[in-house]
Amino acid sequence: LDKFVLETADMELFEKEGLGDWTKDKNAYSLSKLALCSHAALLAQQYPKRRCVAIEPGIVETPMTGPMIERMGREVFNQWGGITQVHEGVKVYLHAILADNVGNGWLYSSDCKRCHFGKARKPGDPEYLGE
Repeated sequence: LDKFVLETADMELFEKEGLGDWTKDKNAYSLSKLALCSHAALLAQQYPKRRCVAIEPGIVETPMTGPMIERMGREVFNQWGGITQVHEGVKVYLHAILADNVGNGWLYSSDCKRCHFGKARKPGDPEYLGE
């Protein structure tokens, strides 16, 4: 994805829109997350009989994320809903697979509620109800 975007993106437009140099900061993560959500929505349109969703499980403490959590400090992650353990983080995946009321092409947060693609939502915030 980074190579594709580097070859095709209008970097001046990125900076004009406030995205900065996404190759050097967290905007690369945000851009890849947007691409994943968009891909889920496109797959849902292309294959309406299959369940295609995007999932935002939050910060799940694992051996992979542990060093980042310790380096940045646990309090930093409170603004995004805190840090969850694996047994809590898996709930949204089970919801996406098993629940009857899952919308095709939608994005779900760690509390199994729908999110808007472009607006941050912490667990406990109101669910996105738009189209």
